[in-house]
Formats: sequence, structure tokens, C-alpha cells
Amino acid sequence: QLKHHEVEEQRLADLLHERRLRLQAKIYFREMEERNARAQELRDRAARASTEYRDNYRPPQDYNGTGTFSRH
Repeated sequence: QLKHHEVEEQRLADLLHERRLRLQAKIYFREMEERNARAQELRDRAARASTEYRDNYRPPQDYNGTGTFSRH
């Protein structure tokens, strides 16, 4: 009887342990997803900002095509 009781206790302990591990894994992956989503959002925002800058960029008036400032 005692042996059966011990086996049952061990089974419950294993079950709880497995359940705890599953929960930890779920939390871990949820956090990773959120972190990746935030990182992607930052990358998108940076890409939009650089695109906007490029699209709106106007070279200065005294700038010539060679990439140097002409001296008038």
C-alpha cells in the first residue's frame, strides 16, 4: 500500500513539475514574441524615418554635383 502511495505521490510531483515547466515555457515564448515585436516596431519606425528623410532631403543651394561645395 505504501509503495502504491509513493508511486502516486511521485506521479503527482512529476505532473506538477511538467505543468510548471510548460507554464514557464509559455511565459518565456510570450515574452520573446513581445520583445521581437517591439524590436520589429523600432526597426520599422527607423526605416520609415530614414525613408522620410531621404524623400524630403533637399541639398543646400550652393552644392554642386561633384559632392563638394563650390566657392563663389
